[in-house]
Amino acid sequence: MSRQQNIEGEQVTHLSRAWLPFWFVAQWLVLPGELIVRCAVHLVMAVFETYNAGPVDWFKTAHLFLGPRRFAREWSRDPLRWEAHYRSVLTELAEEARKRGHGFHARLVHAAELVAATGNEPQQAVFRVYPRDYRGCGRSKALRVAQAEGWTAVAEKEEWAGIVLSVPHLTT
Repeated sequence: MSRQQNIEGEQVTHLSRAWLPFWFVAQWLVLPGELIVRCAVHLVMAVFETYNAGPVDWFKTAHLFLGPRRFAREWSRDPLRWEAHYRSVLTELAEEARKRGHGFHARLVHAAELVAATGNEPQQAVFRVYPRDYRGCGRSKALRVAQAEGWTAVAEKEEWAGIVLSVPHLTT
């Protein structure tokens, strides 16, 4: 990962341009191989009845997938392109929240969940947006964009953990 400053003076991280093409090719061997190993381990655990880890997250490494659009975004390092992508992610998540249910994509990619209502507060749809969706525009810019779009950000101490966003008042 390389670091540089954006126009607002914030440190922005980018994936290495040497690493990007390597991973873009290697992922087609590594990710299916990892899924095969994961299936084999769970099969062995089931046969020997040592399985007690709870539900299986079969798509745990899906976030490592580097598709052509993400590759182009990572390669360009254009903050406006990152911001446009981030805004599209927020729009998609707002639609998921309005449906009051989370589609497969939101659960898989954005760790979506519903937070139960407490007291007079309504139920909230909460999403974790990982740095892979806003890395190029910077965390503080991502927080400002989310706030401008009507999202409430729940502070995270660790930058790698992403940003947890909620829409407290949904209109259907």
